Amino acid sequence: MPTLETHEGQNLPTWTALHLDYTRLNDRPQVRHWRNRSAYDKTLYVGRNHGSPLGNPFRPVGGEAGRTQAIGQYRHWLWLKLRGHDQRVLDELDSITADTVLLCHCHPKACHADVISKAWKWLQKAREQGLY
Repeated sequence: MPTLETHEGQNLPTWTALHLDYTRLNDRPQVRHWRNRSAYDKTLYVGRNHGSPLGNPFRPVGGEAGRTQAIGQYRHWLWLKLRGHDQRVLDELDSITADTVLLCHCHPKACHADVISKAWKWLQKAREQGLY
């Protein structure tokens, strides 16, 4: 990454290099807040407001405890959809790649999009091993 500036003896990356640096920490989709949608090449909005098959049908009620409960309910719901081979859900998961950025209003708080990212990774491994 090119460095053009220094601050107190430390090199700082240029804005362009920093903005375009999509270094991945792992090989599954990232989750970001929807307002950052223009900063990424491939995005998928998974919130409930636009009818996404992966949208969370469970509303968090009661602060963080409600958020945790809604995410748990969503995890169970998504597992049932995967076990039942729900075609709409599978089609939406198949449209995701490791480079896709999942967008939701919740992020950076705990979010059902994290569950989707992990489910996508599980589905990829299960298919590689012939289990799904």
